[in-house]
Amino acid sequence: MSMNAQLRRIPAADADRARRDTDFRTQLTMGAFGAGFDSAELMSSLPWYLRLLLRLTQPGMPKSSPTAKAAPPPGELLDLHKSWHGIHWLLCQDPWEGPVPLKHTLFGKEEIGEDLGYGPARLNSPSEVLEVEKALRALSDAELMRRYDPQKMDELEIYPGNFADDRSWRSDLKRDYNRLRKFYQDAAAQGDAVLTWLD
Repeated sequence: MSMNAQLRRIPAADADRARRDTDFRTQLTMGAFGAGFDSAELMSSLPWYLRLLLRLTQPGMPKSSPTAKAAPPPGELLDLHKSWHGIHWLLCQDPWEGPVPLKHTLFGKEEIGEDLGYGPARLNSPSEVLEVEKALRALSDAELMRRYDPQKMDELEIYPGNFADDRSWRSDLKRDYNRLRKFYQDAAAQGDAVLTWLD
């Protein structure tokens, strides 16, 4: 089982809803895997006799609706896969903490909701997104990668490990850092909040 970091841009108007509405927050944190799930569509794919049996025994089951589609969650999703911890260490030079606002880049500032398996989701408000974006803009990918120390990262047990033996990590981290910078640049330009979580 691996730990992957997900970030989702959400309109500023949806930030309060994400704090208080569990169903909405669940929709946001389903990630790419669950974004298109629709129980009505699943029902329509079953043979008629199974649909009838389910409706008789489970009154709450939806009727089949081949045209029904779940609405995708709002906002762009960025999946950093396993690069997240390496990028955090390169940004902050610390496994879990670091200077504000850089430490909020991947671990968000405000904890919201229930534990998702590796802790709750965390939220950066639009003003915090602006601060993070400004800090990332000031740190070039070349400067970030000068901090790359695979032996030290392995000693500190930076996830997922094996940095010293796998030379591809250097290019992967640089690529994903640039994706992260672009993500925050776009979020800041639109006045969005950013939700972060591990799954």
